[in-house]
Amino acid sequence: MFFQAIFGCHPEGLRQVFLKGKRNQMTNRWFGRPLWFLLLVVWTTLLLRPEPVTIQEEAVPIAWRYGLAKGLHVGVYSLLSGWGCLLFLRKWWFLGVSLLCHGALTEYLQTFTNYRKGDWVDVAWDGLGIGIGMGVARVIYGLFSRSDIVAK
Repeated sequence: MFFQAIFGCHPEGLRQVFLKGKRNQMTNRWFGRPLWFLLLVVWTTLLLRPEPVTIQEEAVPIAWRYGLAKGLHVGVYSLLSGWGCLLFLRKWWFLGVSLLCHGALTEYLQTFTNYRKGDWVDVAWDGLGIGIGMGVARVIYGLFSRSDIVAK
């Protein structure tokens, strides 16, 4: 039930989503997509607020800060792009470009804050995350839409 609410289909029916393009549109529209947009809004807020910087300075050892920050960029954008590809099956390229523009815009907006500085290298890390997420989604798509699975 939870999987169906998030991804718009039951795990056993995932193959049918990719083969026939069918899914529970009501569940996807009223639960999965709003959760995806909520994650995007929360991530955007965290990128522009001072609290994450303060928590990082207080709780994370100096040696781990760079890796943790860049890992979060890659991880969150991987999640957003991979999950988004499953939710918005026919608009993959638009989703990838939109997320990359989102990353660039948030980095630009960070230059106007006193507590953050926009780093264009982060946009590259975001792009890496988007590529990973879309690649994983394409592998999942390929696994569930192969013709040898259809024959079974």
